[in-house]
Amino acid sequence: MISLTSIGVQRPKWIAGLSLGVTGVALALAALPSIWPESFPRLNGLRVDTDPENMLSPDNPPRSFHRFSKAEFLLYDQIVLGIVNETHPQGVYNKDTLDDVFELTEYAKSIEGVVAEKIVAPSTIDNIEQAGLGAVSFNWFMDTPPSSDGDALAVRERPSFYQRPVSKRLAVVHSRSG
Repeated sequence: MISLTSIGVQRPKWIAGLSLGVTGVALALAALPSIWPESFPRLNGLRVDTDPENMLSPDNPPRSFHRFSKAEFLLYDQIVLGIVNETHPQGVYNKDTLDDVFELTEYAKSIEGVVAEKIVAPSTIDNIEQAGLGAVSFNWFMDTPPSSDGDALAVRERPSFYQRPVSKRLAVVHSRSG
């Protein structure tokens, strides 16, 4: 009876080639589903999950408390989008950029899973100003996109803009861009 070790000693190149071939097939089966997932649906491709919550088991006490707190206080995951325009002398406060921001906000409202009432954008925040003696005006900060660059600058100059906590951070961007 011939043993595996004797075959390896008698034919080392054949064994090395076989080992390389098996390794190549294994690498291909591991890599192809990640490169072309639609062509290899039965093989599991590489999936990267960087959500820290998923790094703990579902019954882990801190994870359970986190889920409970989110439900109790109606907290949601947030996406923050910053817009910069370094090509226009007015920065982001120009007709075209604010029109894009308005359209992007309207689109975000239509995405399934997005809580439209929680979106903070120029077209979704309140603009509260004095409307005369003993009167207060409540409007949207930017209810429609500005029709000119002058109107876009007027959005930036509204007094209620500088009274918002977030505006202090925006003022830094504003001072660099306009």
